[in-house]
Parts: sequence; C-alpha cells; structure tokens
Amino acid sequence: MASWWEITVPVTGAVAAGWLGAWWQGRSSLRLLREQLQDAERVRREEADAARAARAEVLRDEKLMRLYDEKRRAYAAFAALTDQAIRLRPPDKGASRDEYAAKIHELSSSLGDTWGLLTLISPTSVHMLALDFAVEFDGGNDPDELLILSSNFVDAARLDLGVDVVPVSPGTSAEHVAEVGQ
Repeated sequence: MASWWEITVPVTGAVAAGWLGAWWQGRSSLRLLREQLQDAERVRREEADAARAARAEVLRDEKLMRLYDEKRRAYAAFAALTDQAIRLRPPDKGASRDEYAAKIHELSSSLGDTWGLLTLISPTSVHMLALDFAVEFDGGNDPDELLILSSNFVDAARLDLGVDVVPVSPGTSAEHVAEVGQ
C-alpha cells in the first residue's frame, strides 16, 4: 500500500497548481479589464471632444448666419431709405413746405439710425459709403450724386454679403438692374 505522502504530494501539487493558475488567470483578467476600461474611457473622451467641437462649429455657423441675416436686413433697410431719399422731391408751389421739411427730417433721422447700426455690423468700407450718402442727403441733396452714392453702397453691401455685384451706371433703371441681376 502506498504511503500517505505518495498520494498527498501529487494532490497538493495539483491543488496548488490549480490555485496558482486561478490566481494568475484572475490577475490577468483584471489587468485586461483595466486596459479595456482605459481604452473605453479614452474613446469616450475622444467622442465627447469631437461632439463638443462639432457643436461649437454649429454654434459658430449659427452665429455667423444670424450676423449675415442682420447685415442683410440692415443693408436692405438702408437701401430702401436711399431709394426714398432719391425719390424725394421738393413740393410744388401750392404744397406745404412744412410737410416736406418733416419728411426730410424723418428720412434723415432714419438714415442716421440705420447708419449707426451699419457702423456696428458692417465693414468700414460699407458704413463709410452709407455715411457719405447720409451727409450728401443732409447737405446737398443732389439726386444724381445720391444715385451714384446709393449705387456704390449697394455694390459694397452686395460684395460684403458675397452676392455677385451688378455694375450700375447712373441713369440705369431699376427694372434693368433687376433683369441683369437675375
């Protein structure tokens, strides 16, 4: 019959090897799990950074579009005022001069207010042309000069907005400009 140690040594060796293998496997599994978690965290951070950058770009684009729309509205308002100023003529002999003076004052005030807005949102070249128009309207009020200044303003505004500029010479009808622009 075999002695007790002949049976115990191999069994103890097998049990110890089993425990050692299990411990080693557990340790390796924890290390791999830690690496997986670190990789997952890194990927999550990269995705969050990419999403944050995309959102910032969208917000920047929205801000630029709001500014573009604001510029477009201000340019359209000033262009409409320039059209009114060009069409404004002194009253006939029978008409009231006070009413004409009130229209000039109201139009001049509106031009000044719109110019103030243009100063804040447009490049210097555009708001300086608007100022030239307002000064000419307040000072000389020469219809031909106002038409040239209005045309220059519209060209500069279209250029700032990225719209193709249609060359306009004084005396060109608005219908012809509209046809050429389309």
